[in-house]
Amino acid sequence: MWKEVNRVVHDGKGTLDQKQMGLNGEEFTALNTLNNSAHASFSTIVTCLDVSKNRERWKPLIDKHIAYWKLLCVNLHHIENGFKAGKSRADVLAEFKKLLPIAVAY
Repeated sequence: MWKEVNRVVHDGKGTLDQKQMGLNGEEFTALNTLNNSAHASFSTIVTCLDVSKNRERWKPLIDKHIAYWKLLCVNLHHIENGFKAGKSRADVLAEFKKLLPIAVAY
């Protein structure tokens, strides 16, 4: 469909299907990125439907993810408090590394 839109609307000058170089040297096209995003969204919708119909089956996994997200929030809060207290980046990082076994307890 894009080729026809490009031909008719953009007189063949559209760039959505032209290969571009990503930040890490990978080639991509904007059109493929949009297409992949649409499919990922569809996949997410289907998964959400299954979760809503089978809550008990999903509950252990969801609880595990929520616990992990809470841990990430605690970690970020700890880091934020270090910076608010005027500590240097090196000091905040050193303190965080001491917590690391706890910080990655997923």
